[in-house]
Amino acid sequence: MRNPRPSPLLALLAAALLCLAGCASFDADQTRRDQTQAFRALLDRQARELLAHPLSLDACIRLAMTNNY
Repeated sequence: MRNPRPSPLLALLAAALLCLAGCASFDADQTRRDQTQAFRALLDRQARELLAHPLSLDACIRLAMTNNY
């Protein structure tokens, strides 16, 4: 026969999880800004790499697409 009362360890674990879940918050706007800045830096680096060499038609199109963002 099982004990109908939950064990104290299980209750402590559940309370700890609830406390930790409340502390795990983030700023969605800041996360979006960070991702946008990282993406912009990547596009700038790709554009500089394309401009470091003579441009072919394919490179011109890639540069235009990169700068169009």
